[in-house]
Amino acid sequence: MFSALMQLGRQGLREKFHHLFQKSDSLNNTKAKENKLFAAYWYFLEEAERYISDGSMDDQSLTEGRHRALVEALQNHFKFIVIELENTDDAQVIFETLNTGGEPLAAMDLVRNSIFQRATREGSDVAHEVETCLNEFHDKFSDREIKQGRLKRRAADHYLTHALTAQTGREISIE
Repeated sequence: MFSALMQLGRQGLREKFHHLFQKSDSLNNTKAKENKLFAAYWYFLEEAERYISDGSMDDQSLTEGRHRALVEALQNHFKFIVIELENTDDAQVIFETLNTGGEPLAAMDLVRNSIFQRATREGSDVAHEVETCLNEFHDKFSDREIKQGRLKRRAADHYLTHALTAQTGREISIE
């Protein structure tokens, strides 16, 4: 998906991902939610175009100035990290390794990573089956934080703790 977004351009993306668009040629937000990377890219593309031409269609110098300002911001103040993996690389291990130096991963992040690792080892269709299931779960238990007792954590982490407690019959610490 990432390669397609970087290489195809607006028309190429419309052709390749025609199922994500309405007949009016606008993005179908309901279908696009299934692919968050595509939806985010398309949103950014439309907002950038709107910014550049915002009421300045008659003023070429204003349009060019906005275009230059956007390019400057993206080139000098926006950082991308692209990691190209070989077929033998384990993306999930790399994910955990990269995240060990920053903020600790939440329990559900580790569970999600473990699910992807196992699905990849078993040859499951990770991109479709597992990701769809996890996205549905994430939508229901988003990153919103809730407080239970003295602990304020993501709702998904509280859910995981309760589910494990119910399954094992013993108290599981959210820590």
